Amino acid sequence: MTKIELPPKYYLDHFREFRSMLEKQYGQFFDDHHVTFLSEFDSLSEDGQCLYLRLMNRRGRFFFQDSLQYQEITSYEAASRELQDKNFIAQLGEHDWQEFLSILPKAKLTELAALNEIHSRKAGLVKNFVKS
Repeated sequence: MTKIELPPKYYLDHFREFRSMLEKQYGQFFDDHHVTFLSEFDSLSEDGQCLYLRLMNRRGRFFFQDSLQYQEITSYEAASRELQDKNFIAQLGEHDWQEFLSILPKAKLTELAALNEIHSRKAGLVKNFVKS
């Protein structure tokens, strides 16, 4: 079986083709929200567009930035900052934590629990030290 090599940004090209077809066929049905979204998407850098499309194709609402490994994206930091600045993505809000914790694998939960215990112990030691 021959392995097919896709161009690095095949998904961006596919998105643009699909979008063009939709705009030609159904553009008259787009409301202001759709037009605004597409305009704002167009204003993103190519890295920003790529990262956004990659994230939209991932399962779930949450991701760890260190889990993203796409060679075609030059700078995750710059692209994610741009997406956040333009409200395409957001950091966890206070109401997101329960859902976020429910999707974490056991190993990550154990790691977070250990970190929290370390921080609690440090806080206790500092509190006791300051009282002395």
